[in-house]
Amino acid sequence: MSDIIIKFANRLNINNISWDDMALNIQNVMLFLLSISSLFSFLYYNINSNYFTNSAGDIKNVSKPFDLLMPFVTIHAITDLFLTKSTDLKIHHFSVLGVLFYNYYYNVSEIDRFPIIYSLLKTEISSIFYVLKYWLPKNTLVSNINTALFYLGFLKFRIIDLYFDLVNSSHVFDIINKYSSSNIILSSLLFSSCYGLYLLNLYWFVIINKILYKGIDKVLKLSSDEMCHYICSYTLFANIPIAFIIYSYNKNEKYIFDVAGITGLSVASYIYHYDMYNRYRRKELENYEIPDKNNIFIFLNDNAFIHLRSFLTLVTSYYNHEFFLTAISISSMCHFLSFYNVIKTILEHYIVDSLNNKSSFFKEINTIMMLPVVLDVSLVFFNSPYEIGIPFILTSVLIGLFLTLEPFYKMTHVGFHALLLLQNYYLCLSHSSVSNSITKQHK
Repeated sequence: MSDIIIKFANRLNINNISWDDMALNIQNVMLFLLSISSLFSFLYYNINSNYFTNSAGDIKNVSKPFDLLMPFVTIHAITDLFLTKSTDLKIHHFSVLGVLFYNYYYNVSEIDRFPIIYSLLKTEISSIFYVLKYWLPKNTLVSNINTALFYLGFLKFRIIDLYFDLVNSSHVFDIINKYSSSNIILSSLLFSSCYGLYLLNLYWFVIINKILYKGIDKVLKLSSDEMCHYICSYTLFANIPIAFIIYSYNKNEKYIFDVAGITGLSVASYIYHYDMYNRYRRKELENYEIPDKNNIFIFLNDNAFIHLRSFLTLVTSYYNHEFFLTAISISSMCHFLSFYNVIKTILEHYIVDSLNNKSSFFKEINTIMMLPVVLDVSLVFFNSPYEIGIPFILTSVLIGLFLTLEPFYKMTHVGFHALLLLQNYYLCLSHSSVSNSITKQHK
């Protein structure tokens, strides 16, 4: 279909405008109209919501602009599927169409669908500044202000507000329970569409920060291997007081496993990163692509304690669970195979590819290590309360994005460690909350 449109546009040759430019102009105009309409609807609701209660009639009054926008959003999403070449945007539009299809299929009432439609349409307000960057003159004060507003708007509407309005609320589950509890396919469609949109926003936000950091680093020269390893040598020690403070409110014997894993990883991480810091400080390293004979055992020690920490936190989570033996058996097997493959990969690089493909070493290692850790994270998530599980899994996704996209270049590992601290916070809350629920059941 898109090939036919391209050939037709090329034959017309309107004003010698290329098809790509024409498509971009159409996309920008449609998106700008949608974002302005979303801003109007948002203002209309917030101005009038003070005068209304939560009755069905009142919701219908304030939701009218959003209802009028739904057909336009449908047309925009379908049209842009044929115009855009971006895989990200195609996923975005399919997710939007998934939400709209669910609402149309079940004829979801105004009062039920409003929280979701409101939350999602509000995110489009940030698109005003996104479109303006194409229309404003480059490298001007106005353009720079617009860029700053786009960043702040994206952070507020697409990350913070969408999280509190939709992702960390029960709206999606309430609708699923009411309309499609017996239809797993359409229930999964709504769930994956809503949460998929948020994950896509997180992905875009990491890329935005990568672009921003690159510009800042050109001026301030923040990226430094030496500084990165110095900070990382100490950061994970903060996990120890975090665990002790949270666990002190509800003492339980199983916490010893998690604390042992946290302590072991903190020490192993300190040994590895402080050694790297000293080597960079003494100018012994220029381009660190693979562990050498001077730190290979320190590297393997750090790797082993990453596996151990992940496994022991799973043991803590499932300590009194009926599937305890099943969970730890599967996890231990995956960790053993992963660590075996880490050693195998190191030997292959040293013996077989001693001079080639060194740049791919850490990507291979991260991929191998990620598999059992993802399994443990998933199992802990399924054993966590919703209000803790959602921010925990989102933090884990951000960790994956950091490892993949490297938004802060040489300082990315510092951000990675910061996210590990946040992940540990939610892990401790999860373990503590599971203990509380078990204690209440026994009582």
